[in-house]
Amino acid sequence: AIRDVLRLLAERGVRTLERRSGCVKWDEEMELPSKRRRFWTRLTVKYCIDGICYPILLASSRSIVMDAQENSWESMCRWGREEGLWSLFAGLTASLLSTAIEEAMEMILAYCIERQAKGNLDISDKLVLKACGSSVVSVFTSPVNYVGIIQRCQSRLPGLPEPRSVASILYGLPWRGSFNQLLLFGGILTLNVRLIQWKLQQERDEEE
Repeated sequence: AIRDVLRLLAERGVRTLERRSGCVKWDEEMELPSKRRRFWTRLTVKYCIDGICYPILLASSRSIVMDAQENSWESMCRWGREEGLWSLFAGLTASLLSTAIEEAMEMILAYCIERQAKGNLDISDKLVLKACGSSVVSVFTSPVNYVGIIQRCQSRLPGLPEPRSVASILYGLPWRGSFNQLLLFGGILTLNVRLIQWKLQQERDEEE
Protein backbone atom coordinates (compact mmCIF):
# COMPACT_ATOMS: atom_id res chain seq x y z
CA ALA A 1 0.00 0.00 0.00
CA ILE A 2 2.83 2.40 0.87
CA ARG A 3 4.58 1.62 -2.40
CA ASP A 4 1.44 2.21 -4.48
CA VAL A 5 0.71 5.51 -2.70
CA LEU A 6 4.28 6.71 -3.31
CA ARG A 7 4.05 5.69 -6.96
CA LEU A 8 0.77 7.59 -7.35
CA LEU A 9 2.23 10.73 -5.76
CA ALA A 10 5.41 10.43 -7.82
CA GLU A 11 3.44 10.01 -11.06
CA ARG A 12 1.43 13.14 -10.31
CA GLY A 13 4.61 15.01 -9.50
CA VAL A 14 6.28 13.91 -12.74
CA ARG A 15 3.21 14.90 -14.76
CA THR A 16 3.19 18.32 -13.10
CA LEU A 17 6.84 18.85 -14.01
CA GLU A 18 6.16 17.72 -17.59
CA ARG A 19 3.27 20.16 -17.96
CA ARG A 20 5.46 22.99 -16.71
CA SER A 21 8.15 22.02 -19.20
CA GLY A 22 5.63 21.96 -22.08
CA CYS A 23 5.13 18.19 -22.44
CA VAL A 24 1.37 17.75 -22.14
CA LYS A 25 0.75 14.22 -23.38
CA TRP A 26 2.38 11.20 -24.95
CA ASP A 27 1.73 10.99 -28.70
CA GLU A 28 3.22 9.49 -31.83
CA GLU A 29 4.65 12.84 -32.98
CA MET A 30 6.84 13.17 -29.88
CA GLU A 31 10.54 13.01 -30.62
CA LEU A 32 12.34 9.77 -29.73
CA PRO A 33 14.81 11.39 -27.27
CA SER A 34 11.87 12.93 -25.40
CA LYS A 35 10.09 9.56 -25.22
CA ARG A 36 13.23 7.88 -23.92
CA ARG A 37 13.79 10.57 -21.32
CA ARG A 38 10.25 10.27 -20.00
CA PHE A 39 10.48 6.48 -19.98
CA TRP A 40 13.77 6.40 -18.05
CA THR A 41 12.55 9.07 -15.63
CA ARG A 42 9.50 6.99 -14.69
CA LEU A 43 11.56 3.80 -14.53
CA THR A 44 14.12 5.41 -12.21
CA VAL A 45 11.41 6.78 -9.94
CA LYS A 46 9.70 3.38 -9.84
CA TYR A 47 12.80 1.51 -8.73
CA CYS A 48 13.77 4.23 -6.24
CA ILE A 49 10.37 3.79 -4.59
CA ASP A 50 10.89 0.00 -4.54
CA GLY A 51 14.20 0.59 -2.78
CA ILE A 52 12.66 2.95 -0.23
CA CYS A 53 9.93 0.43 0.64
CA TYR A 54 12.31 -2.55 0.67
CA PRO A 55 12.86 -2.65 4.49
CA ILE A 56 9.15 -3.44 4.89
CA LEU A 57 9.55 -6.41 2.54
CA LEU A 58 12.64 -7.50 4.48
CA ALA A 59 10.77 -7.34 7.79
CA SER A 60 7.84 -9.36 6.42
CA SER A 61 10.21 -12.03 5.06
CA ARG A 62 12.17 -12.33 8.30
CA SER A 63 9.01 -12.55 10.37
CA ILE A 64 8.28 -15.90 8.69
CA VAL A 65 11.51 -17.57 9.83
CA MET A 66 11.93 -16.04 13.29
CA ASP A 67 9.77 -16.08 16.41
CA ALA A 68 9.93 -12.47 17.62
CA GLN A 69 7.76 -10.92 20.30
CA GLU A 70 8.28 -7.38 18.98
CA ASN A 71 6.48 -5.69 16.12
CA SER A 72 8.01 -5.05 12.71
CA TRP A 73 9.02 -1.45 13.45
CA GLU A 74 10.81 -2.44 16.65
CA SER A 75 12.54 -5.27 14.79
CA MET A 76 13.76 -2.97 12.02
CA CYS A 77 15.07 -0.44 14.57
CA ARG A 78 16.94 -3.21 16.40
CA TRP A 79 18.41 -4.63 13.19
CA GLY A 80 19.54 -1.15 12.18
CA ARG A 81 21.23 -0.56 15.54
CA GLU A 82 22.96 -3.94 15.74
CA GLU A 83 23.89 -4.54 12.11
CA GLY A 84 23.82 -1.08 10.59
CA LEU A 85 21.31 0.70 8.39
CA TRP A 86 22.45 -1.07 5.22
CA SER A 87 21.43 -4.42 6.69
CA LEU A 88 17.80 -3.41 6.06
CA PHE A 89 18.55 -3.49 2.33
CA ALA A 90 20.08 -6.98 2.18
CA GLY A 91 19.07 -8.66 -1.08
CA LEU A 92 17.87 -5.41 -2.68
CA THR A 93 20.01 -5.89 -5.79
CA ALA A 94 18.65 -9.38 -6.46
CA SER A 95 15.08 -8.22 -5.82
CA LEU A 96 15.34 -5.28 -8.24
CA LEU A 97 17.14 -7.46 -10.79
CA SER A 98 14.37 -10.06 -10.60
CA THR A 99 11.73 -7.39 -11.14
CA ALA A 100 13.65 -5.84 -14.04
CA ILE A 101 14.18 -9.20 -15.78
CA GLU A 102 10.53 -10.14 -15.34
CA GLU A 103 9.27 -6.82 -16.72
CA ALA A 104 11.72 -6.91 -19.65
CA MET A 105 10.73 -10.46 -20.59
CA GLU A 106 7.03 -9.58 -20.26
CA MET A 107 7.55 -6.66 -22.69
CA ILE A 108 9.46 -8.89 -25.13
CA LEU A 109 6.77 -11.56 -24.86
CA ALA A 110 3.97 -9.07 -25.53
CA TYR A 111 5.89 -7.66 -28.52
CA CYS A 112 6.46 -11.13 -29.99
CA ILE A 113 2.79 -12.06 -29.59
CA GLU A 114 1.63 -8.85 -31.27
CA ARG A 115 4.20 -9.23 -34.04
CA GLN A 116 3.28 -12.82 -34.82
CA ALA A 117 -0.47 -12.27 -34.46
CA LYS A 118 -0.67 -9.58 -37.17
CA GLY A 119 -4.33 -8.99 -36.34
CA ASN A 120 -5.31 -12.64 -36.75
CA LEU A 121 -5.75 -13.44 -33.05
CA ASP A 122 -8.62 -12.37 -30.85
CA ILE A 123 -8.17 -11.10 -27.29
CA SER A 124 -8.82 -14.48 -25.66
CA ASP A 125 -6.09 -16.19 -27.69
CA LYS A 126 -3.62 -13.43 -26.85
CA LEU A 127 -4.43 -13.74 -23.16
CA VAL A 128 -3.91 -17.51 -23.27
CA LEU A 129 -0.53 -17.13 -24.98
CA LYS A 130 0.53 -14.38 -22.60
CA ALA A 131 -0.45 -16.43 -19.54
CA CYS A 132 1.41 -19.51 -20.80
CA GLY A 133 4.42 -17.43 -21.80
CA SER A 134 4.48 -15.72 -18.41
CA SER A 135 4.61 -19.14 -16.75
CA VAL A 136 7.66 -20.05 -18.82
CA VAL A 137 9.28 -16.68 -18.06
CA SER A 138 8.74 -17.19 -14.33
CA VAL A 139 10.97 -20.28 -14.44
CA PHE A 140 13.91 -18.09 -15.50
CA THR A 141 13.22 -15.27 -13.04
CA SER A 142 12.50 -17.46 -10.00
CA PRO A 143 16.19 -18.30 -9.24
CA VAL A 144 17.01 -14.59 -8.95
CA ASN A 145 13.93 -14.13 -6.78
CA TYR A 146 15.01 -17.06 -4.58
CA VAL A 147 18.42 -15.45 -4.05
CA GLY A 148 16.78 -12.17 -3.01
CA ILE A 149 14.47 -13.91 -0.52
CA ILE A 150 17.32 -15.89 1.06
CA GLN A 151 19.53 -12.80 1.30
CA ARG A 152 16.72 -10.91 3.02
CA CYS A 153 16.51 -13.54 5.74
CA GLN A 154 20.25 -14.00 6.25
CA SER A 155 21.82 -12.35 9.30
CA ARG A 156 24.32 -12.99 12.06
CA LEU A 157 21.61 -12.28 14.62
CA PRO A 158 20.11 -15.20 16.57
CA GLY A 159 17.14 -16.92 14.98
CA LEU A 160 18.09 -16.11 11.37
CA PRO A 161 20.05 -18.13 8.78
CA GLU A 162 23.80 -17.55 8.64
CA PRO A 163 25.00 -15.41 5.69
CA ARG A 164 26.21 -17.34 2.66
CA SER A 165 27.84 -16.36 -0.61
CA VAL A 166 25.78 -15.98 -3.76
CA ALA A 167 27.51 -19.02 -5.26
CA SER A 168 26.55 -21.14 -2.25
CA ILE A 169 22.94 -19.96 -2.47
CA LEU A 170 22.77 -20.73 -6.19
CA TYR A 171 24.22 -24.18 -5.60
CA GLY A 172 21.48 -25.00 -3.10
CA LEU A 173 18.55 -23.88 -5.25
CA PRO A 174 15.99 -26.50 -6.46
CA TRP A 175 17.27 -26.66 -10.03
CA ARG A 176 15.64 -30.02 -10.72
CA GLY A 177 12.23 -28.62 -9.78
CA SER A 178 12.84 -25.60 -12.02
CA PHE A 179 13.71 -27.91 -14.92
CA ASN A 180 10.51 -29.91 -14.35
CA GLN A 181 8.50 -26.68 -14.29
CA LEU A 182 10.15 -25.59 -17.54
CA LEU A 183 9.15 -28.86 -19.20
CA LEU A 184 5.60 -28.61 -17.88
CA PHE A 185 5.00 -24.94 -18.73
CA GLY A 186 6.83 -25.28 -22.05
CA GLY A 187 4.63 -28.22 -22.98
CA ILE A 188 1.47 -26.29 -22.09
CA LEU A 189 2.66 -23.30 -24.14
CA THR A 190 3.46 -25.52 -27.14
CA LEU A 191 0.08 -27.24 -26.89
CA ASN A 192 -1.79 -23.92 -26.82
CA VAL A 193 0.23 -22.59 -29.77
CA ARG A 194 -0.65 -25.72 -31.77
CA LEU A 195 -4.33 -25.44 -30.84
CA ILE A 196 -4.46 -21.79 -31.90
CA GLN A 197 -2.68 -22.62 -35.17
CA TRP A 198 -5.21 -25.39 -35.78
CA LYS A 199 -8.06 -22.98 -35.02
CA LEU A 200 -6.72 -20.40 -37.50
CA GLN A 201 -6.26 -23.09 -40.13
CA GLN A 202 -9.86 -24.21 -39.65
CA GLU A 203 -11.08 -20.63 -40.05
CA ARG A 204 -9.08 -20.23 -43.27
CA ASP A 205 -10.47 -23.50 -44.62
CA GLU A 206 -14.03 -22.38 -43.85
CA GLU A 207 -13.46 -19.07 -45.62
CA GLU A 208 -12.12 -20.87 -48.71
